[in-house]
Amino acid sequence: MVSYSFINLGGGFGISAYYHAHKLACLAGMIYLGYGIITDFSALSAAMW
Repeated sequence: MVSYSFINLGGGFGISAYYHAHKLACLAGMIYLGYGIITDFSALSAAMW
């Protein structure tokens, strides 16, 4: 009974940690991509001017 709840808790924590890591990775990717697009756009407008 105790070992079952411990395994269940461990599995839940693993899934939760994976989910949070995935969300952070997505957020970091979006920020990186957005920053890259802004940088490219400003470089492009600077080149046009």
